[in-house]
Amino acid sequence: EEYFPGRHLTLATDTVLFIPETERENTFVVTKPGKIINIRFHFTGETASMRFAPEIIKQPPGNRYKSLFISAFDEWQKKDAGRYMRTHSIVSSILAGLISERSQQYMQSGKYAIIRPALEFVDENYKKPITVEMLSKLCGISDEYLRVLIKRYTGMPPLAYVNSKRLEAAYEMLLSGSATVIEAAEACGFESTSYFSRLFKRRYHLSPGRVHETKITLPNIFPKEEINP
Repeated sequence: EEYFPGRHLTLATDTVLFIPETERENTFVVTKPGKIINIRFHFTGETASMRFAPEIIKQPPGNRYKSLFISAFDEWQKKDAGRYMRTHSIVSSILAGLISERSQQYMQSGKYAIIRPALEFVDENYKKPITVEMLSKLCGISDEYLRVLIKRYTGMPPLAYVNSKRLEAAYEMLLSGSATVIEAAEACGFESTSYFSRLFKRRYHLSPGRVHETKITLPNIFPKEEINP
């Protein structure tokens, strides 16, 4: 059992307990014998984007995550030169699967239908100025409720999600060589090149100029970084 300030979560068979790095004030109490695999990890940029509350993720018997957790633990114990990359790959697979399932469950809950107009609008118009008020009006809900629903679905606030879309598009332009840094910033909706460069480096940990010059293909392990305006 895990005790957090104001919360009490009970682990059972075939469950995954996700504890964000920001949640440090917790107490673990063993009430029944059992096997637990505890993996502490930190990916570049992960703590900035994943700001969910601690939660239990129930899995069906025979789910693939049990074997993946065991594989990650076994690989880390090998102590050889390739253990980091192998363990990183397995943990990435676990997170990608859990996040994908979470999104599908959210879509099926009916909440996705409420914010769908806003998400589609961002996909089609991220190059233009966008405000929270504009998005909430499209969905017919309050600004605050929009923030709550989009944060639950994407893991980031509305305007951070917009910036994430802009950065992804700019990265593709720089990688293809179809635009300079200034051109990519302007084409993707950034009014300031210096601001764009700062956000780009915060997410990808390389300057946009570096990507443009070397055409470095970054590994697709970066989460949707919470890039606030």
